[in-house]
Amino acid sequence: SAPPRLNGTNAGRGGEFGRQMLERADLSPARRAEVVSLAGGVEKDRAARFGGPGRLRRLRLARDHYLDAYRLTGQYFPAINAATLSLLTGETSASRDLAAEVVPMVTGEIESLERGLSEAADGEKAAKTRENLVWAYATLGEAHLLAGNAHDARHRYGRAVALAQANRLPGPTAPLRRPLDLIRHAFPAAEAIPRMFPASTLVAAP
Repeated sequence: SAPPRLNGTNAGRGGEFGRQMLERADLSPARRAEVVSLAGGVEKDRAARFGGPGRLRRLRLARDHYLDAYRLTGQYFPAINAATLSLLTGETSASRDLAAEVVPMVTGEIESLERGLSEAADGEKAAKTRENLVWAYATLGEAHLLAGNAHDARHRYGRAVALAQANRLPGPTAPLRRPLDLIRHAFPAAEAIPRMFPASTLVAAP
């Protein structure tokens, strides 16, 4: 699932905290990647909130932070963010290449989560696994779309929505489609995907 998001004054504090943390020499690679990803999220939120001539600069800075985190960990969360931000900054080839790297990683994560779910008894652990599975399917849909495979993207997004609704997960499905709303304008073949989500989550394309 996505890490906590920051905005407004909290985003400013988060950015300052990130800068202070990155100056430390004793950070492990995993912790450094977490802080760098946080910095990427701060810049991404600032780009969305403030727009204007600085928007592209902030998007590129966010992308660079996520790329750094991906290089440190090899994990798909910073990679898919870097892929989406590469598209938004006009680097379609880099976006497609990153997305293609994400697909097998998330596919493996889904297989692992589904095995865990089949072995888990009902309870808090099973509920968390179902939630993680929903997010993994949505991420896989995003990766397929960025990689140019709208057919598989529709299937994975549909699976994410169906699982969220079948398991009555807490919270709306709107967060699942926020990344889709950022990128769908670039993929005419993805026009049908937003209709898989409840009508209350529909927003205008950017």
